[in-house]
Amino acid sequence: MKQIGWIVDTLFDALLFPLRPLGRTPALVLLSLAVGIGLILFFRITSDQSAIAGVRRRMGAAVAGMILFVGRPSIVLREGLRLILLNFLYLFHLLRPLAIMSIPLLILFAQLDARFGKSPPSPGETALVTLQLSATPENRALFLSSMHFEPELALVEPVVLVEELSEASFRVTSNEPGLHGLGACDAKGMMVPCGPIPTGVIIPSGGSSGGIDHLLRPSLRPLSPDFVAGEPAMAGPLLLQSATIQLHGARYDFGLGSWTWIPLFLLFSALGATAGALRWRVRV
Repeated sequence: MKQIGWIVDTLFDALLFPLRPLGRTPALVLLSLAVGIGLILFFRITSDQSAIAGVRRRMGAAVAGMILFVGRPSIVLREGLRLILLNFLYLFHLLRPLAIMSIPLLILFAQLDARFGKSPPSPGETALVTLQLSATPENRALFLSSMHFEPELALVEPVVLVEELSEASFRVTSNEPGLHGLGACDAKGMMVPCGPIPTGVIIPSGGSSGGIDHLLRPSLRPLSPDFVAGEPAMAGPLLLQSATIQLHGARYDFGLGSWTWIPLFLLFSALGATAGALRWRVRV
């Protein structure tokens, strides 16, 4: 399952790479349109279009019968019951393609949320990093010197050490505009914010983010079980057990408002699906 998660991450990285120069909002809009078109074509392939068309014609006939014979309650009641049964039959024909699409849609939403749901810090902004260690560092200066960052990221003082919880918290900021990942790299010394997915939120230790958990939460990044956070004097190595990176929720300026990624995705994927349904005459 870990290999599958890695393959899915790599596939989405490759698919989104050509859209990176456009910026996040145009990339999200174009991707949503493409997803809508893809979903409607997938629905066409996996559904019984002739059966759906037949059921819809019979439903239309039942509605017409209720309107034409509105003065005859017995006929209206009969056609109403027929319409209810036809609705159940219609839903039955929709169930198969929807069931097939459910798992790919879950993975798609997870990947889109990992890439568009949060914003890495821009110049002047910060992201809070909390490290869960195996013990509280005894030598603060040596602990600070063990931290190394990507060139575009910088530590923002102070670093707060909570002895009771064996935690260390600090903020990082970006020195350059643009997207910078905040995953975890096995660099020299302490955990380094980096990585291809820009919205890593929780970084558990020892591979606990493998399998299905990784597919549904691709922001998770595993650390090696023996990952060393520093070597304070008289204390031996500190193991980094987990790290939490708190990022700002991404907002997209579109139209008259500022939106999260989900409304924009639903709007433009619906437009894409509608255009695809009209173009290829897909009955839904």
